[in-house]
Amino acid sequence: MATVPVTAAGLLFNRLLIPSIQPGKERYPCPIVWDVREDPLFSARPVLGRSLTASILLANATLPTLPRLSIRCEELPSWSCVIKNPHGITIKDVLTTIYGSLKEIIKRETWDAEFSEDDQRRITEVFYARCQASVSPLAAQYHGVLWVDCLKSRTLFAGIVLGDSEDFATLVLTAPTYDQMLASMRLMT
Repeated sequence: MATVPVTAAGLLFNRLLIPSIQPGKERYPCPIVWDVREDPLFSARPVLGRSLTASILLANATLPTLPRLSIRCEELPSWSCVIKNPHGITIKDVLTTIYGSLKEIIKRETWDAEFSEDDQRRITEVFYARCQASVSPLAAQYHGVLWVDCLKSRTLFAGIVLGDSEDFATLVLTAPTYDQMLASMRLMT
């Protein structure tokens, strides 16, 4: 497993999950191209490849392996997800858990307490756009606003970085550039 150190304590993340830091270069923020609104098993792609193979997906996400990792997101202060695998979390575990958790419905109390009126207005626009693009717009509307709607345009996976302790990490997202959207569409064909 190719890894990059992320803490002084010695925990390493798989290089496919780490944001690349290359100022001034037009590159994907992470070696995996994935819009978190889409199922990663069908839409995530390595920048230099056609698909994420089973061997890539089943690679350990960390070294040493962790059986549990909590993920948070700066854009969504009260959102989090917990990735669990008693044999050690894999890249697949990370991507599918993030995706599943972002597809959860927001509770009304969270909506009222966490988001300003301006945020609610913008999120509502994103919500209706998602519903209209779905196979069943009325069914999508019926289910309500999802966490992924609250990301607004910041839906491109940029990687994960460790927080203050080794048992939680931060999901890094960005808005895709026009060139990245075009390249992503070419990868899917």
